[in-house]
Amino acid sequence: MANKVTLHDSFIELVFIGDQTEKTVRSISEKARRLSEKQWKGDPTLVLVNLYKMGKSSFTSRSAALEALNAAPFIRMAVYANSVFLRHVAELIIRAARMGEKIRIFTAREEAVRWLTGGNHFKTE
Repeated sequence: MANKVTLHDSFIELVFIGDQTEKTVRSISEKARRLSEKQWKGDPTLVLVNLYKMGKSSFTSRSAALEALNAAPFIRMAVYANSVFLRHVAELIIRAARMGEKIRIFTAREEAVRWLTGGNHFKTE
């Protein structure tokens, strides 16, 4: 099953499904970028990342994720995962990107959305 990008009222959600490669990470990142540009005209956005159904990741997929983080125009990002290992991998990528102040990791979607949307301060026209 392929990764999915979904537009919500005030944020974009990326759902990683199955094993990840450099190609799958670049693809979902590009889809999210295009959707954000279309919806918010290139303004920074809020991003929710779902890792619940993610499988294995390669070094090249993690490198592609780091590149995508550095290139993405976002205000805040909330990542949620049920796996301690995936939360740890996400934390390492976030630290490598030096974006700890903009990105938080959670175990449940509800708490991730609550943090992400609290104080929403960008255009949703």
